[in-house]
Amino acid sequence: MKKSGFTLVEILIVVIILGILAAIVIPQFTSASESAKESNLKSDLLTLRNQLELYRVQHGDRYPWEVVASATSADIVEQLTSKTDESGSVLATGKFGPYLDKMPTNLFVKDRGGATPDEFDVSAAAVTVASTSGDGWIIDTVNNKVYANSDPTAYPDHFNF
Repeated sequence: MKKSGFTLVEILIVVIILGILAAIVIPQFTSASESAKESNLKSDLLTLRNQLELYRVQHGDRYPWEVVASATSADIVEQLTSKTDESGSVLATGKFGPYLDKMPTNLFVKDRGGATPDEFDVSAAAVTVASTSGDGWIIDTVNNKVYANSDPTAYPDHFNF
């Protein structure tokens, strides 16, 4: 009487084939994840830039960091997530804003253990390298530009969107 079933060699061959397939497929999913995070970052940065421009147009050609003297990250977030009047005063009955429901999160900063991936690092000088503060976004107040705060060696294009 012959027993039916798989031999040890047949099972090992199947396991080896599955291992090879997994080695081919898993890196492609990792790459897709990084690509999705980068697309999300680009979209959030575009939204931030557009909303800051709208704020500027509605507030006499001034950005939030120009409306509030010595603006901190919290001041800028408040200006963008609250209603304001023409002068930039935060009022529940203000006719402008809110420009954002909440600050977007820079996932690259979050993954690096950044404490505040949804806040700004407000710089008084032109920014050429990423801030080490852990904030998700950098504002260059000299040139009125917003950048994603990412490691420039690992993600050099994040400063160039």
